[in-house]
Amino acid sequence: MTPAAPPPPRGLPALVEYYLPLLVTAGDYARALQPAVAGPGAKAGPNAWVQALTDADQGVQAFLEVATRAVDPALGFYGEEQATSRNARYFPADAERCVWLDPINGTFLYQNQRHGWDIILGISERGELGAAISYM
Repeated sequence: MTPAAPPPPRGLPALVEYYLPLLVTAGDYARALQPAVAGPGAKAGPNAWVQALTDADQGVQAFLEVATRAVDPALGFYGEEQATSRNARYFPADAERCVWLDPINGTFLYQNQRHGWDIILGISERGELGAAISYM
């Protein structure tokens, strides 16, 4: 017999509390990976800032996608690396509450071994921003 899953967090404060330790874990992962990350951009765009993409971008996004889907399947999710996501199709497109993610904001800085990048997560409800968290 499979145990019943705990109920999903209700309200923005509960979701923020849920995501805080996850962002620390994602940020620690990105910091540990940074010395090994290098190379040219992998996305189309007019300049190196737009083109920058690393394994950390995709790893952080996948981690938070899985954590989001696990806590509440009714949540929507949109990450900056949506085009390469293997999880995006499993989120409801018409969700009232949605998580928004820039997995490595400032990837060009990150990939060039500089400070100043962060991970930004936002939560909206019915199109209104309700919370934003930044791991720096």
